[in-house]
Amino acid sequence: MASAEVLSDTPLESKQPKSGWHYYLLEHRETFAKLAWYLVADAVLVDCVLTRAVARLETTPFDPSDPLVTNNQARRALISEAITVLNQQQRCVATSRSRNGPTTIGDLTDFRRLALQKRRSRRSLPEEPHRNNAMFSAPKITLPTKVSGIRIPDTPLASAATEFVSGITPLWLMHHLLRSYVFAELLGRRGKMKYDQELLYLGAIMHDLGLTEEFARAQRFELDGADAAKWFLLRQGLPKARIYRVWSAIRLHTSSGIYDRMRPEIALLGLGVLADVTGAGIEQLPSLKVREVLETWARHGFRDAFPKRVAEIVGRKPQTAIGSFAADVLRQRGIAVPTVCEVMAAAPF
Repeated sequence: MASAEVLSDTPLESKQPKSGWHYYLLEHRETFAKLAWYLVADAVLVDCVLTRAVARLETTPFDPSDPLVTNNQARRALISEAITVLNQQQRCVATSRSRNGPTTIGDLTDFRRLALQKRRSRRSLPEEPHRNNAMFSAPKITLPTKVSGIRIPDTPLASAATEFVSGITPLWLMHHLLRSYVFAELLGRRGKMKYDQELLYLGAIMHDLGLTEEFARAQRFELDGADAAKWFLLRQGLPKARIYRVWSAIRLHTSSGIYDRMRPEIALLGLGVLADVTGAGIEQLPSLKVREVLETWARHGFRDAFPKRVAEIVGRKPQTAIGSFAADVLRQRGIAVPTVCEVMAAAPF
């Protein structure tokens, strides 16, 4: 482990003692180096990400009493700053190249070296911590090989997507993503449809990224999720044509009547999500298979939790809900959303 002595005279390090967050990242710097490389895949940008993440975390009280919360806070900061850095890439690179001497992260300056060593692990998220390391209880979901006769994809890309999403998604929502996938597969097999299993899985496992704090922006949540998935898949090196199919499936997954006429992966994602949310189409599937899905990934109060999450995220931007199912969710909770007729009536001509 690097020395705990102050090794940099930069503003961040020189005039104040190091915080618990600094030592936490120092303790687990190899794991976070792997995550940073996985997110930005560039040595210079790794420096930028960690520097910004440290500064962000310094504004948050450090409480090691709950290792899971501590880890999630650090991961969220790193992911959020990675997104910011990628959006401001040119400025970040220029700033980094103009530096003389150590970076602002002091005795974490070997972070870039560690990240470079992780290039070959680009498609993998940080390894699961040792069981007896109480300071780093990273959330990790273990998937069964098969559910209701459906094999769960375990390609490097599918596994990386699962790890990525599970780190920022509550369990009840994670279960919805997985149930939606298996229901989509079952409906596809029943209809004897030909489709790309990996692309369908990627769409299913990432279709609600727009309902996470990390990726909620000013657009419809479906489009926020589609853009987040595109960002992730670009970093993974997936061909653009395949990315576009996943992006299209996610942005259209609530557009019943439209996705039905699209490519099989797009249609099946919409049908699978609809089956899990409303039960539509479930009657076409064998009851024993449906029961196995529900027993494998319990609903955990999904009926109440899902509309609550939609209201929390979309309620901040109700104008994006006009004409969508989210408008019904918001209105039921007293959040005003204009109807399409009201918008037309307000037209200046």
